[in-house]
Amino acid sequence: MMHAEEGVEPQETDRGTGPEVLRTAAGVVAVAKPPGLAPQAPPGLPSVEAWLRARLPAGAYVGVPHRLARAVSGVLLMAVTPRAARKLSRQFERREIAKTYLALLTDPAPGSVGT
Repeated sequence: MMHAEEGVEPQETDRGTGPEVLRTAAGVVAVAKPPGLAPQAPPGLPSVEAWLRARLPAGAYVGVPHRLARAVSGVLLMAVTPRAARKLSRQFERREIAKTYLALLTDPAPGSVGT
């Protein structure tokens, strides 16, 4: 079990099938979110938030200051302290955090030939 105050340490997971902690710093946890898993969901349903909560002490704070669609994979920033959540939210509001999107296709998109 991890302690929110000390940070969540990167750990081995079922690579490619579940979330993975990439890095922790100052109350922020960067999680690799696999496709098909929601960032947040009602209690009892699988989500990155529930996955992280299960690795922290009971009652630990978990904030989700931004979202990624269930269908996509990517890095999701989670807050494990209220202060980190406020700071991240403010940075997203002010567009101080850059987001980069990359689409990888196995087949050309319909109508994309020659464009």
